[in-house]
Order: sequence, then structure tokens, then C-alpha cells
Amino acid sequence: MNHKTIARIGGIIWLVAIVALFAPVAALWAIKLFAAVAGCAPGPQPCRALPLGPWFKASLDAALALDDPATVPLAFLLLLCGAGIAAGSVWRAVAGAVAPLVALILGVIGALSTTFPGCHVSEAGGEGCMLWGADLNHDFGLAGVMPWLLFLAVPATAIGVAVGSVAASAMRRRYDTPPAKAA
Repeated sequence: MNHKTIARIGGIIWLVAIVALFAPVAALWAIKLFAAVAGCAPGPQPCRALPLGPWFKASLDAALALDDPATVPLAFLLLLCGAGIAAGSVWRAVAGAVAPLVALILGVIGALSTTFPGCHVSEAGGEGCMLWGADLNHDFGLAGVMPWLLFLAVPATAIGVAVGSVAASAMRRRYDTPPAKAA
């Protein structure tokens, strides 16, 4: 396999992994935006007979599943950095190292910014957290625990950025160097 094919495959793998990582988070924020436009404040009552609560719960479940256990974000970090390195792209390797941390932060902010008076969230779980007709006690409790992953995610991201940028630079240099001609 030549280096152009490897770089193309690495780029495709990187793109698919980014979409898989951010699709649930984007859905979560899209539902929040739709609810705001529809004039539905966070609370236990359904939103204009729309199933926003179950949709929000499903997208939050998917977003948090990508961060629980801690090995899943690390696997995404390794996959994205490796694909960026294979593509010979420093920016893809660095973005791949940072992406799981960004997805974690956006998912947690999206969940915890939707809480409302009467919904009490702690590491032990949520209490009284019916959102738009869906029970999110467990989900909000899990989102309350996710910031603890930052103790693992931040150093892993820093290492991924350092190693990924150096390795991708070396790979790019290797791709740009013409092969030696046989005498």
C-alpha cells in the first residue's frame, strides 16, 4: 500500500470517528435549541405535545455513553490521533487529541445547563429531574460525575497533542521525501 492510500484511509477513519463522537452532542444541543425556539422552558411538563424529553434523553444517553467508562474517550483519542498520524496531518492529529475532551465538556454543559428549579443533581444521581416528560434522574447524575473525567482527560489530551503532532510531522516528512532510486 502506498503512502497516498494510507493517508486517504487515515483521513476517512478520522472523519467517521469525529462524526461518531460529535453526532450525539450535536443532537443534544439541537434539541435544546429547538425547545428554546418553541418557547419550552426546561421543566417536567411536556413541550407542546412534542416528544422532546425522550429525544433529549436518547441523545444524552448516547453522548454520555461515549464518555463512560473513561476508556472510551481514550480509545477515541488513540483512534483519532492514529488516523491523523496515518494521514500525515498535524492538525488532524492535534484535533483528534482534543476532540474527546471537547465532546465531554459540551455534553456535560448541555446536560447540566438544562436542569431547572426542583431538579437536584449530584454525583449520587438526580432527584426530581423530569424534563419535558422524560425521567432524567440517572442521566443528570451521570453528567454530574463526568467532570471527574477531566482529571484523566486533560493529561491524556496533552500527551496526545504532543505525541500526535511530532508523529504526524515525522510522517508528513516521510510522505514528502521521494523514494531513493535504485542504482
